[in-house]
Amino acid sequence: MSAFRPVLSHVTLKGVALLLALFLVSCEPAEQKGQVETSSHGIEMWEGYTPHMRNHVSGRLDELAKFPVMGGGVLFLGDSLTEFMDLEGLFPDTPTGNFGIAGDTTDGVLTRLEQVTRHRPDRLILLIGTNDYGFGFSNQHILDNIADITDTITAEMPDTQVYVLSLLPRGLDAVADFAEINSALARRAEAGGYIYVDVREGLADAAGMLKPALTMDGLHLNAQGYGVLADAIRPYVTGAD
Repeated sequence: MSAFRPVLSHVTLKGVALLLALFLVSCEPAEQKGQVETSSHGIEMWEGYTPHMRNHVSGRLDELAKFPVMGGGVLFLGDSLTEFMDLEGLFPDTPTGNFGIAGDTTDGVLTRLEQVTRHRPDRLILLIGTNDYGFGFSNQHILDNIADITDTITAEMPDTQVYVLSLLPRGLDAVADFAEINSALARRAEAGGYIYVDVREGLADAAGMLKPALTMDGLHLNAQGYGVLADAIRPYVTGAD
């Protein structure tokens, strides 16, 4: 059984409305650059979050600080695409930990890696970067940060197998950039000490965008979309790869 359930198991219409109001990644980062806030457990947060996002991130960091040390299983690390994944329902026979935080970025993940590396899971699945794109960061910024994330994880947890998922499809404007990022992630896999997993095939339409049937807003997955994603990563989650 999963050790930790996500805040939302499925993205309902009400959930989508809330998500768009609080975390829509086309919004500008907070203007108070350089002012680093911390959660009640003393974990620093990336300075670029909007006020609404900071409230959510702080709450999630506090929740995750109480997470029992895993010492095995599969740790999922990422943003809302991870946080809203019903790990218990999708992988009922595999111990999992959901360390997704809606609105998170590669910078945000870098600030909270110490909270992650204490767990020593057997496997770690990383899905991050789409919010960076929404904030206007360059492809190289995303790639450099993911390299820093994976380098830190493999150094701190050498016995943990790391899987980096391809950035999931979204709107047409992201197709070319995401293709470039995903190609670079694939090329770096061996040197970076991780296994790259391309999950786009079942999620993308002929134009390279997220299939309408798998999403309610063109970015976040619905229950059907999560089913497709789960099927693509199941061998890596269960250790049958």
